[in-house]
Amino acid sequence: MKAMGKNWRIVATFVSFLIFGLGGLIFPLIARPLLWLFVRDTAKRNRLGKTCIHYSFRAFVEIMQFLGVLKYKVSGLEQLSTSGNLILANHPTLIDVVMLIAFIKNADCVVKSSLLKNPATSGPILMAGYIANDSPLAVVEQAAHSLKQGNNVIIFPEGTRTTRNEALKLKRGAANIALTAQTEITPVIIHCNPSALSKEHHWYEAANSRFEISINIKHTINIDSFAQNERTSHSSRQLTRYLERYFSEAVSEQIV
Repeated sequence: MKAMGKNWRIVATFVSFLIFGLGGLIFPLIARPLLWLFVRDTAKRNRLGKTCIHYSFRAFVEIMQFLGVLKYKVSGLEQLSTSGNLILANHPTLIDVVMLIAFIKNADCVVKSSLLKNPATSGPILMAGYIANDSPLAVVEQAAHSLKQGNNVIIFPEGTRTTRNEALKLKRGAANIALTAQTEITPVIIHCNPSALSKEHHWYEAANSRFEISINIKHTINIDSFAQNERTSHSSRQLTRYLERYFSEAVSEQIV
């Protein structure tokens, strides 16, 4: 029975990623022309595109749960009752961004520009108007603008998936965005048990057992004390170091 369960999860995991790839390729081919045809305003079109991606990602997560690949639990969504939140999250698994967009409405996010070269991901990115990380300065400006428009901007400040048993090292871009936009930070702690879809695991290793992803949305972090310094670069370094300590401690607590 144990072997049968593992074999089923291998098939289910493959089917899940196949659905994601085909959906990312086909759905935007249908939806994007319709949005361009019926919605002339760019901001409104991007907002509708984000809504479409939100519900399609939520459906994908439910499919993965139905197939027995994963379980999930989300806590603290009430922290996002207002709009224009800057959301920083740790990044343990390959599907973290999918999970967050699936449960957070009006979600914008900073994505790797290389994903625009992938047929399965370029369509959703262009359809929702997500922010590509081509230029650090442009990312800061676009993210701050998106927050002012009322979007919930998601950033993984590590810039890549977490490497197990290594100290979290954050890039300064997230701090620069918070300071430029003069906004509070909403931290999100993601945990996967057992570890799966990480840098150290191939996709088929997720089938060893059904894994659970927990998403814990924490209370906001006020940045006023960091913004008082006139030297932006110094404030950014200080805030980044603070966030490194915060996330390191929070991730350790959740693992325990």
